[in-house]
Amino acid sequence: MIAFLSPVTRLLGVERGERRIFAWSAATLFRVGWASVSLTNVSETLFLKRVGIDRLPLVFLANGVLLVSTTYAMSHVAARADRRRLLVGTFSALAVAVLILWVLLLARFSAVFVLLVIAAKQLDAIALIAFWVVLGSLLQGRQAKRLYAPIIAGGTLGKILGSFASAFVGNAFGIAALLPVSAAAVGFAGLLASRMRSVAPARLTQTAQRATPRPAAFVMLAPIWRESRLFRILALGALLGGTLGPMLYFQFSYIVDAATHGTNGEMRLLDLYAT
Repeated sequence: MIAFLSPVTRLLGVERGERRIFAWSAATLFRVGWASVSLTNVSETLFLKRVGIDRLPLVFLANGVLLVSTTYAMSHVAARADRRRLLVGTFSALAVAVLILWVLLLARFSAVFVLLVIAAKQLDAIALIAFWVVLGSLLQGRQAKRLYAPIIAGGTLGKILGSFASAFVGNAFGIAALLPVSAAAVGFAGLLASRMRSVAPARLTQTAQRATPRPAAFVMLAPIWRESRLFRILALGALLGGTLGPMLYFQFSYIVDAATHGTNGEMRLLDLYAT
């Protein structure tokens, strides 16, 4: 597999000793992207058609508040945990959580549509935090600058193919079948995580496995804010983007919901998300 990818990796600027870590990282992010888009498509399709667009802002608000807590907690844990166990445990827990939501959906649990929308956002954020923290501990700064972009392309490809596959799975097996597909994708990412030590660069493996104590995030934030103009620009940009994003997405959701009213609206909406 690595030999087959050699011409591609050379084109992407991946050096000989980095091919295994690149292939592992891109494949992991591919599966996370596939799981994320599958869960997002089914959750938003069912929510819009069975709950309604009017409740979507409230769910976004609840999810935003929850994300503040979960992302901070995940970052705190990731900074101290064993890297391999962190990835395997995170991906396994996410896969189990999606399977539980599938069971609740089949049991016609009324609140599951809200839980699905929240879970879609949480899965993406938690999985990516764990992944990037671990990958950052395996690469040097020079390596990260070259490899991050092609690795991200693996996640983008996973979202593209996973989105197109959503329509096929939904038409063939029903919309609910996208949930076990999503669970399987993130579960396979967990299996890849168990192979992390075999792909990590040998000279960095010991460092990657050793958890080092770090100051609390808020303690580190203040001096960075004072000293780095770039950090202030990025932070303000993220704040403004986070404020504008839900507004634009609500408008998009309103339009696609209105465009798919009538017979077989759920499947038509899923097909629209998948294209």
